[in-house]
Amino acid sequence: MSKNRSHSSIAVKLAPEDIEGINIKLATPGVTYGDIVRWLAGKGYTVSKSSVGRYGKDFLARIERLKVVEEKAKAIVSEVGDALTMEEAASKIFTQKVLEHLLQMDDLSGQKFGTLMMAFSKLQGSSVIREKLQADIQKKASAAADTIKQEARKGGLSEEVIKQIEERVLGIVR
Repeated sequence: MSKNRSHSSIAVKLAPEDIEGINIKLATPGVTYGDIVRWLAGKGYTVSKSSVGRYGKDFLARIERLKVVEEKAKAIVSEVGDALTMEEAASKIFTQKVLEHLLQMDDLSGQKFGTLMMAFSKLQGSSVIREKLQADIQKKASAAADTIKQEARKGGLSEEVIKQIEERVLGIVR
C-alpha cells in the first residue's frame, strides 16, 4: 500500500510532549519559527526553520478550520439556543477533531486509535439518543399544537390566528 502524503519530520522525530510544546508556542503571539528551532535545539533536537514552518503552517491551518467550525456552532446555538443544539454543536466539533486526528495518524492499530474509536462510538450513540429525543419533542409539540388548534376553534379564533399559533408552537410555516 503506497502512502500519498508526506510526513513532517517534526511528527516523526519529536516526542509527543515536545510536539505539544511546539503547538503551544505556535499558538502564542510573538513566538517565531526561529524561537522554536532554538527551543528544540536546547532539548537536543536538530530541526530546520523550514521544517518548523511547514509544520506550523499545517498546524495553524487546522486551528483555523476548528475556529470556523466553532463559529458555526456558536451561530447555530445563538440562533436556536437550546441545550440539544448546543450538544449537537459540541458533537460536531468533537467529530471534526477526531477526523482530523485520524488523518494524521500513521498507525491505525495502536491503543491511542482504540481509545479514539471508543470515544467516537460513544459520541455516535449520544447522537442517536439526541435524534430520538428531538423526534419525541417534535411529536409532543405536534400533539400540543393539535390540542391548541381544537381549543382555539372551539373558542372562535380565526384560521389565520390558529395558523400563526401553530407556526410558533411547531416552528413551521405551511
